[in-house]
Amino acid sequence: MQNTTKLLRNFHNKKQEVSEMTDFKKELKQIINRYSVETGSNTPDFILSQYLVSCLFAYNVAIKQREKWYGQGKKSEVSNVKIDR
Repeated sequence: MQNTTKLLRNFHNKKQEVSEMTDFKKELKQIINRYSVETGSNTPDFILSQYLVSCLFAYNVAIKQREKWYGQGKKSEVSNVKIDR
């Protein structure tokens, strides 16, 4: 029973993380558009927002790898990111 509760709690947390990331990506796209940041490269705002989110995830992976290398911190799960339009 305790394992089921833990699994349900983890599922709820992951579901909330996905929802928050979706909101973040939408807001980032709007900010890029609002300030016309896409103009310099002639790249659509949704592509720039996906790129920036990917950079954040890549950075998180690098930090976790560094911590593992130096034996610091706890081992963390690395989330897969679905990049869509």
